[in-house]
Amino acid sequence: MGKAKSRAEIQKAYRERRKQENAEAVKQKERQRWHKRRAAMKVKCIKDMNQRDKRATRRKWREYKAAYRLQQKVSLASTPRSSSDEDHRRKRGRAKLARNHRKAYRTINKLSSQICQQKRSVDKYKKRWLRLKKMSVSCKSTDDEISALNSSQHSLKSSASVDSSTSAPSECTELADYSLSSKSSMTSTERKVHGNSLEEKTKQLIQSFFVRDDNSRLCTGKKQTVTKNKIKMQKRLLLDTMSNLHEKFGAEYPEENIGYATFTRLRPFWVRMPMSKDRDTCLCKKHENAQLLNDKLFQLGVVKFKRVEDFLQQVCCSTDSFMCMTRTCEVCHEYSVQFQDIAVPSDTSVVVWFQWDATSHQYEKDGVQKTAKLTAKIPKRGTLFELKTLFSGTVTSILAPHVYSVRHQFKLYRHVKETIEMHEAVIHVDFSENYVCHNASEIQSAHFGASNRQVTLHTGVLYQTGSHTSFATISPSLRHDPAAIWGHLQPVLLKLRETHPEVVDLHFFSDGPTTQYRNKQNFYLLSTQIHQMGFHSGTWNFFESGHGKGAPDAIGGCLKRQADSRLNAGVDIPSAEELFKVLSNEESCIELYFVKDAMINCVESKLLQHTNLQPLPGTMKLHQLLTDEEFGIASRNFSCFCTRPTVCTCFNLKRSSFKHVPAINVSD
Repeated sequence: MGKAKSRAEIQKAYRERRKQENAEAVKQKERQRWHKRRAAMKVKCIKDMNQRDKRATRRKWREYKAAYRLQQKVSLASTPRSSSDEDHRRKRGRAKLARNHRKAYRTINKLSSQICQQKRSVDKYKKRWLRLKKMSVSCKSTDDEISALNSSQHSLKSSASVDSSTSAPSECTELADYSLSSKSSMTSTERKVHGNSLEEKTKQLIQSFFVRDDNSRLCTGKKQTVTKNKIKMQKRLLLDTMSNLHEKFGAEYPEENIGYATFTRLRPFWVRMPMSKDRDTCLCKKHENAQLLNDKLFQLGVVKFKRVEDFLQQVCCSTDSFMCMTRTCEVCHEYSVQFQDIAVPSDTSVVVWFQWDATSHQYEKDGVQKTAKLTAKIPKRGTLFELKTLFSGTVTSILAPHVYSVRHQFKLYRHVKETIEMHEAVIHVDFSENYVCHNASEIQSAHFGASNRQVTLHTGVLYQTGSHTSFATISPSLRHDPAAIWGHLQPVLLKLRETHPEVVDLHFFSDGPTTQYRNKQNFYLLSTQIHQMGFHSGTWNFFESGHGKGAPDAIGGCLKRQADSRLNAGVDIPSAEELFKVLSNEESCIELYFVKDAMINCVESKLLQHTNLQPLPGTMKLHQLLTDEEFGIASRNFSCFCTRPTVCTCFNLKRSSFKHVPAINVSD
């Protein structure tokens, strides 16, 4: 008769039979039982234990693992090995040996670098100790010299009076009036400040100089970012070489004696030198054409400057003077570019250069001949004399006033932001490139063609006293005309009026495309819309053509980058409404507004009542519009805020009015 089973053995046999009969149901029941016990904290994981229980549990794990390895070792020793096992063990041993060699090599390299670093650190502190020791010795010797000089000071004065007839009077006076203040200052306990240490104010000044729009341009692409220490910033590209920017900084801030090495070291990490991959497609036509002429002349050795703006020093008394740069100065209005005349080709030699120019292109569509204007880089041919005459005329009559306008507008832009009052607000706006909507997964026919909708993004920055706010308006309407502009601005201005009723004067800044901001419809809406919203006055300032990039462009890139990140996570963005919803759920400091088509149509209905608006004379040269009463508008070629909030008469201010424009009944 067999041995009777214990109660535990009976239960174990019962569980085994249950598993054989319905294994999945038993496993599911065991899982549920374990989860219930886990929820009731009857079963504890290692993370739920205290430190003492953790140590005990891990000790048991180690003991179980050691016993298991011993058991495996005994079983392998009792089992005869085959030839295949020997080959496998040999290969595994060689791989393990190679792995250990690689690990040792990495460890040696790491330790060697640490040793070198420690040696450099030891040398640094050793030199510092020697300098301090030398300084303490010099202080002791200085004390001895001071005592000796004090004892002989009286004799120096007396000898100066006795020997005044034989020695130079100036030398005697200098010896007699010798002061020990400079020597005594050396005994001060204050340590000399290291030459590389700068005040925080100076560092901030250099960094703000680099991020100015006249020294670096902001990249607008959603992928054009730079990340350092987990800080992501929109990339900026320098507009000039570091040496030229260092000279410019020294000229603007002569009281700051900053070396070139320190200047380059304090450059912000997101401000980079442009590379071939950073090819710019928004360059200024006037600058580029002048630079192409300069490149050819420099190649021939006719001019000594490689940078075209350096020639402004030759043709102007001062590049900061309005009269000199606009060629109305009595002294320098006849100055011209100076050319080299030694070892250069003759004036009659034929040369070829390039210029950006618009050409007419004939093409046929649906059997009809049509003409289109294309801008291309066209080769030009002529004599060297013609090239020099063209270059001199370009620098004096085109580049000089253009550069002055660029610098003046940026200077006034910075001045207004830095001196803004409680009753003022500065609004910098621009249209971003339309965002193309996509789904997270698409079929081929939906990915290509016109199946994907586009969304208009109108971005901007609102500056107030001590703060600034980034904003963007999203609309399904693809219009970028004046009606759309004020449709996008309306919710921003209404919120500003509601939250800050003390703000009554607005200053708008933007670039100057004629189809968007620089036209008579926008001028009319400026003179009417802000007054209807309750503001007292306003100005609209245009940056010079080709130099309008700024902070709003970076806001557009940031929003598109956020939308693409959600799209990559599987979120569909098929329309403007979904884009606004997705971006609103993101954690961002950018204020978002949704602009419906009806809001733009409402503004357009006001324009349709005044279809016979007269354009302002010289619209393309205007850089500032002002309004201080409804329907009243004033204009001038350069911005000026010398007497704000009142309107000054600088730069030949001209006043106009839209008040007498007859209205048209749209319903008729």
